[in-house]
Amino acid sequence: MQSIRAISLDLDDTLWSIWPVIYRAEDQVQQWLKDHCPDAAPHLDIETLRQARIAAEKSYPHLVHDFTAIRRNTYRDALKPFGYGQNYADAAFDLFFEARHEVEFYPDVLPALELLASHYPLVALSNGNADLDRLGISHLFDAVLNARMVGVAKPDTSIFLAVSTTLGIPLDTILHIGDHPVEDIGGARRAGMKTAWINRNDLAWDQPYQPDTIITTLNDIIVLLDLCAESKEL
Repeated sequence: MQSIRAISLDLDDTLWSIWPVIYRAEDQVQQWLKDHCPDAAPHLDIETLRQARIAAEKSYPHLVHDFTAIRRNTYRDALKPFGYGQNYADAAFDLFFEARHEVEFYPDVLPALELLASHYPLVALSNGNADLDRLGISHLFDAVLNARMVGVAKPDTSIFLAVSTTLGIPLDTILHIGDHPVEDIGGARRAGMKTAWINRNDLAWDQPYQPDTIITTLNDIIVLLDLCAESKEL
């Protein structure tokens, strides 16, 4: 790890657990539909809207990498048959998007990011649409790149190349940290990055290739990068 000059990090399920957040957001949208779209609400339960989102990905394949556009279109297309226009779809999305940011960081994350950011340029690299300003961590990152901005999603190597281009350093000097064996590790590896698979849930590695290292928390990276003497968390 001595040649590392920068670090890119996935967000969802790397810095926080995403599915509890999504479930709560879906619940809030359900209550909003009951209050504001009573004619539609009985027909648009959580599972129906999940299926509508899958349908939206098929209907708008050119937007499949753009989680914001797909969800907006999901609400628009789901509400339209019941006579609710774009303003209702936008309001439903805004509620979901706000709730989507009510995350709980893993305990290691904030102290580790503070330390890493004092030594390396950090880049947030996500397929999702999290807003780091809303999360209060944008000051720790030198750049934010996501699938919507770049136009492709991980594991496409173009999104990893964008990190190199943004920072102006070679891919093989960048360490990518993420939880997904294919989207994060497979894509970054093919692009030429160093890789660290963060395995917070004791999962088995099931891919034919290997990450450069396997970690369970960001504290492990601090150790590997020989920064632990400066960390009070280890």
